Amino acid sequence: MNKRPGGIAFLGILFVLLGILSLCWSGFAFSFGALSASFGQWLGALRLGSFGSQAALQGAIGLVAAIVQIIVGGGLMGLKRWAWILAFLAVALNVAQGVVSMIGGGFFSICCGAFWLLIPLGILVYLLTPSVRRAFKPAPPSLPPTEALPPAPPSP
Repeated sequence: MNKRPGGIAFLGILFVLLGILSLCWSGFAFSFGALSASFGQWLGALRLGSFGSQAALQGAIGLVAAIVQIIVGGGLMGLKRWAWILAFLAVALNVAQGVVSMIGGGFFSICCGAFWLLIPLGILVYLLTPSVRRAFKPAPPSLPPTEALPPAPPSP
């Protein structure tokens, strides 16, 4: 069995904790959005209904993402290869989203965006280090001991 690097244990716990927080926030956004959409329909307020529908959709997407985060955190703790791939993709998408959001804004968004990109970039670099990649490679199959094998027959 591969030894789990300390940073992976930290990332696994971080994924689970952030997944739980995201689950709570997304549940609130979904509930508030659904309530707003219902009142908007009931009162004939189109803007309120539109806002509520969008908030409910974003909350639903957030709920799915939060569940995936919690599963990935558990997979990282168990050194599962699929968890490394999902964590890598999630962090890479976070970096891409940050870069795209910096392009549309002014000087302030570029400065803040560059600062907030340091953490996901650091995680991305850490996930690509040889020791971490080696920890997520499947262990080679163990061969049976040579004493357990029957002796080879004599050659003619």
